[in-house]
Amino acid sequence: MTKASCPVLAIPEKYKFKIPKKITFVSNYNKKDKKVLFQLLELNKLFNATITILHVDKGILAFTADEDFNNYKNTVQNHFKDFEFTFKHSTGENVAKIILEETLAD
Repeated sequence: MTKASCPVLAIPEKYKFKIPKKITFVSNYNKKDKKVLFQLLELNKLFNATITILHVDKGILAFTADEDFNNYKNTVQNHFKDFEFTFKHSTGENVAKIILEETLAD
């Protein structure tokens, strides 16, 4: 999934599909995020879900990480003015575990 050339919607095997109320988009501040977020917003027209953008830094959270996150957040908010995203920034070595914890937290 990390090398996919298009957005991937991951649905576990044998999962009974329900319309999502929340969608988490995990970002690594990629230049292609705007294009992917646009596609996600188009898909979300079917669901009207809240969208959280999550970034996970590996290791210790540094001052520059906060600055990078805020710059990314401002860029996204300025580009997509008609949609209100929620942003989360976390840090830790086990990125998959953090994504799962942040996704299931609410």
